[in-house]
Amino acid sequence: MIRRLLRFLRGGVTVEVRSAFPERFLNMCWASDLELWDLKRPSEDVLIVTLRRRDLKRAEALQHKCMCTLTVLDCRGLAASLRPLAPRLALMTAAVLCAVLALASTCFLWRIRVRGCVLTDRRALERELADLGLRRGALLSSIDERAIQLAVMSDREDIRYVTVNLRGNTATVDVIEGSRALPDRAPCDIVSDRDGIVLLADAASGEALVRPGDAVLRGDVLIAGNGGHAEGSVTLRTLRTVRTALPAEIAGTSPTGRKRTRFSLLVFGRVFPAYAIENRPFSCYYKNREVYPRDDGGYYLPVRLIRETWYECVLRPLALSEDRCAALLRQSCLQRLEALTGGGETVSSAFDCVFAEDRIMGVLQAECIEKAGVSMPND
Repeated sequence: MIRRLLRFLRGGVTVEVRSAFPERFLNMCWASDLELWDLKRPSEDVLIVTLRRRDLKRAEALQHKCMCTLTVLDCRGLAASLRPLAPRLALMTAAVLCAVLALASTCFLWRIRVRGCVLTDRRALERELADLGLRRGALLSSIDERAIQLAVMSDREDIRYVTVNLRGNTATVDVIEGSRALPDRAPCDIVSDRDGIVLLADAASGEALVRPGDAVLRGDVLIAGNGGHAEGSVTLRTLRTVRTALPAEIAGTSPTGRKRTRFSLLVFGRVFPAYAIENRPFSCYYKNREVYPRDDGGYYLPVRLIRETWYECVLRPLALSEDRCAALLRQSCLQRLEALTGGGETVSSAFDCVFAEDRIMGVLQAECIEKAGVSMPND
């Protein structure tokens, strides 16, 4: 196998030797150190052999000494395979250039994914990462993941931990956020962040200004630090009213069977349409977008193909069920209530659904037990 590969790279020529004594040619080749293979003798005066391409001129020089004639029958090898493409200089140049660009693109960073940013400003974090060297087009060998992690965690108080992982041409940044807490033992008061009636006020440090049964409003001081650091727990009984609504008429889509397909090129994050008409093909539609090659979370190509399929549809009114609408509104109200109370306990609740001409209103009134109080610095 290796010998065949070497012969293909070096190139070979199959020649026909015609002489009364072909053995003389073989003896002269052996004396001149010419390598021959694939010997065939179809007749007494004809010999077919294969030799290296570079040895062809030396073999032709032996014709007079051996009293024979050489005729080239076939040329093999890499050079013979590329010879038909030699006149097409532009094609060969483009092929080599594309190969070089494809190889060079694997050495650069083309995509950055930031995950875990809920409270943190994603764009501000991306700008900070770019200043640290993690940006599109950066050389992969110049990116120091460990140094970037330490720099972000030391500069940002709202980020507790961050990891930077390089895979192929993609960098994945995983962020674990932390609360912006006050410095340890800093002077502060505990202030109410909601309205309610106090059920329990326990001051670990500082002075509790409220007692069970007192009504408090948002912004009232619950535990005073008196120039020091206030700590404690305050539980309130609150009354929450949550409202949600749905339109009285809801339209659904029904496909007509007509569709249009358009292609675009995504080059370094910029889309270049491959179609002339820019307007939408249908007034009512839904669209499916596919990108080739697909992103596998690792290797990312800077040039990709986008295929968009537009499906025409028409709007048709949907029949609404009062029971299903009421159940949906109740579920939505409960989810909003849980978000407002922060997972507090619901003692009792009452839900009412009102059907009007233009909308369907859901109202949930609930009595809850919640933890209250946030630390605010004092002067």
